Amino acid sequence: MIKLKRTSIAVGLLLVTSFAAPTGTALAEEQTKGKQGAGSTGELKLLSEEQYELYKDKMESKINIGLSKKEASSAVISEYELGSSEETNNSSGNSAKATDPWNIMDSPSDRNGHTNPIRYGWKGNGPNCDGGFGYAKYSVKHNINSVDLVAKTVRRGTPHYHSHPRGPRFIGHIVGEAPNGVYIDEKIIVGSNRDTYSYCMQSNSPDGLRVGVITAYCEGKKLCPSEVNRI
Repeated sequence: MIKLKRTSIAVGLLLVTSFAAPTGTALAEEQTKGKQGAGSTGELKLLSEEQYELYKDKMESKINIGLSKKEASSAVISEYELGSSEETNNSSGNSAKATDPWNIMDSPSDRNGHTNPIRYGWKGNGPNCDGGFGYAKYSVKHNINSVDLVAKTVRRGTPHYHSHPRGPRFIGHIVGEAPNGVYIDEKIIVGSNRDTYSYCMQSNSPDGLRVGVITAYCEGKKLCPSEVNRI
């Protein structure tokens, strides 16, 4: 009997701007790994854009050998350690404890060490600033009610610092199988304001910190699937 030598490539828990995808994996080894990695449930990961490119490439190879999307996703996540298990807690996130618009619910720092406060904010009825900002806005407007999800997207997502004049956009991808068995592949975008002055509030932040997160949403959808809040 020929024993297959397993290979695994670990992607660091800290995000980097680029990394090399594993190469030279035999078809038989892919089949063996895929079967071992399949079957787990309720495992969602938040990936950067760089990690997501690796994920898509490996997903295609798994699906080509006959695995379903859920089986392939579980195998890829398991084999290449995409995302960090201690940060995937399957909780619904923090709940708002105060309705003060300036109340800071979390203060995640991005890759360059810049803090982007997640404030409670307020929900308006109009477009842009008239629609409000912060948790109170995007939790209702876009069905993202997990503060942890937004914080992780800021910390671990890919930053685009020049995409908006007032602040960066952070992009992450939530992939994997939700506890209810649904396969998830959603692109999450978080928009932040680097200024201390809020155009929505028409005032400076009372704590002197950045205004922070303005909105969060799933690309191409008004409402994110509720499953994303399991991150």
